[in-house]
Amino acid sequence: GWHRLDGKDASSINRLGGSSQENYVHVDPQGFTLSPDFSLTLKTVTDQPFPYNQNSELDTCGGGRLWVSTDGGVYHSDNCGATKDRWRSAESGLNTLASVNILGATSQDLTPALYFGAGDNDDFYSTDAGQTWQTAA
Repeated sequence: GWHRLDGKDASSINRLGGSSQENYVHVDPQGFTLSPDFSLTLKTVTDQPFPYNQNSELDTCGGGRLWVSTDGGVYHSDNCGATKDRWRSAESGLNTLASVNILGATSQDLTPALYFGAGDNDDFYSTDAGQTWQTAA
């Protein structure tokens, strides 16, 4: 299943009496990572008929930083993706790359390092928790 974190998904719209003329699109997330304290859980939709029950919905979220890489770039949210304006681009010109892999690495004594590959568009890394990015030459 999939879950839309920036607004209403198919289940929510149908639950509110949405139009059958609406289209729903899965935007092909290609990477998803959470900070250790995020504590996010999803739940299965049980109160809607097929096909509106084919996604998951946010159940609980304890906080922390969520990183998502999509065909449109790399984004992060510090409020569980609860509102669209809370998603922030990784900036530095990365907002139009088709990222395909994302990895976060950290240790107790170091700032988190982030790495992601963008298919044919090169690879990038950040050693300051996503504040700045560099090309992995």
